[in-house]
Amino acid sequence: MKKLAVLLSAVLALVLMTETAQAQQQGTIEIGVDNALSFNLVQAFTVESVELAESRTDIDFFLPAFYWRFGYFASPMFSIEIPVGFLLASTGNSGGTDYMLDAGLNVLYNMESGLFLGVNGVLSYMRDDPGGDEESSSTTRYGFGGQVGYRVPFIADNIRFRTALVYNYLLKNEDDFIPAAHRIAAQFGMSLMTK
Repeated sequence: MKKLAVLLSAVLALVLMTETAQAQQQGTIEIGVDNALSFNLVQAFTVESVELAESRTDIDFFLPAFYWRFGYFASPMFSIEIPVGFLLASTGNSGGTDYMLDAGLNVLYNMESGLFLGVNGVLSYMRDDPGGDEESSSTTRYGFGGQVGYRVPFIADNIRFRTALVYNYLLKNEDDFIPAAHRIAAQFGMSLMTK
């Protein structure tokens, strides 16, 4: 794992040294809406070596137009954005549903080519409605991660098509017995740039 971190750091440093400033002006505001397909690898949940929940994988969809981004270019190369998304997922044969509201903070390094790299922090609120006579429950957990993406002008110079591959590690919530999870999401959408 340490070797991978060193390799990724070296590649990032090389990219940062070779790229010139993004063509966006300081003060540009980016407003965007995305769709996403999310793959989740949920880890087994253990307490004192007793497994309370097994590992599993889920595939979830962010509802169309339910993932919004509000960004600000603090400099030509760096932007800060706040994403907010609503996720709806079926919990399998029980007829239940998970509702998830994600909010975050992203810091992006924007390159002149349209490529961007970023680090993410996320706060995820989840409400589980198992269906039937079972009671609903809710929990909150935090996560962090990174992303790589690309913006390209579409129709006009201030309207951009944007796609990104996003990774987040969601921390476990021991109080509510919620296991940690790895979330990989493919996002695609549109952005409106003010300058």
